[in-house]
Amino acid sequence: MEINYGIKIIWENKQEICFMNLVEEWIEYLSLVKRYSAKTIQSYQKDLNQFSIFLEEQFDLNDFLQVTQDEVREYLIYMMKSGLKRTSIARRISALKNFYKYYKLQPNPVEDITPPKIAKSLPDYLQVKNVTELLAEPQSEDPVIYRNVVILDLLYSTGMRSEELANIDFRDISISAEQIRITGKGFKQRIIPLPQRFIPRLKKYLIIRQNWQNEIDDQALFLGVRGKRINTREIRRVVRKAISQYCKSDRRGAHILRHSIATHLLENGADIRFVQEFLGHSSVTTTQIYTHLSMNKLKEIYGTAHPHSGKED
Repeated sequence: MEINYGIKIIWENKQEICFMNLVEEWIEYLSLVKRYSAKTIQSYQKDLNQFSIFLEEQFDLNDFLQVTQDEVREYLIYMMKSGLKRTSIARRISALKNFYKYYKLQPNPVEDITPPKIAKSLPDYLQVKNVTELLAEPQSEDPVIYRNVVILDLLYSTGMRSEELANIDFRDISISAEQIRITGKGFKQRIIPLPQRFIPRLKKYLIIRQNWQNEIDDQALFLGVRGKRINTREIRRVVRKAISQYCKSDRRGAHILRHSIATHLLENGADIRFVQEFLGHSSVTTTQIYTHLSMNKLKEIYGTAHPHSGKED
């Protein structure tokens, strides 16, 4: 068997092929060629491991070539009966589809498998007045306190993900050009302008950062309390604590600030294609969920201000 990344497999013989060996080959492709994040790869690997366990336990099957639609359908039924959330089932089926698509095996046992539909929930976001309060200049110049406000401001101003913020280095920022380079999923880079009002705050932070105790990483823009590059867990903790007074939802992580700026941009007339590039979405379909939020706002304004909206005085 000869494997070329992205090219159809040439089967020299149809001997038993260990499913997990092929998983490892595919994971290597995702890492080295597609450059998926470690978190995404870990999720895919876990999903395929679960499928492999199911095949062995239910069908005593460890042969990639013998998997048919029947086994995949039984797996789908098994997951639904096990009480897995629809989102988890959809993700596992998606992992299988991508896996079999990579190997271009015909017939593809997952090609016609449809996971249960997922009810789309609108993302939570903050009101503009809440964001204004959240980003107010701190009274303290304690390095950690000031760092936290700069983190919140940068997450909102650029719409970047927590993983992207954790990887920002000094070299990614140009104060003179008022812009920042963000490396997103698949190592794709985008250049985002920085608000003029943010530049003085950034300059002040860079001065305060010089007093960071136990500095170990001299390249990272943001450090954790131990002096190493900040991790996503600490970023999420900073955001969760800061926005708790404005948002009581369980989903009050760093993504709420990303949802907020996307919604505010669209509400103020930004083109959806601009918002797509701004957020680093590979498809505009992902961005379109924010149009529902801005439409809700439009309906609210209409109902309040339009003389013939039907609202009673």
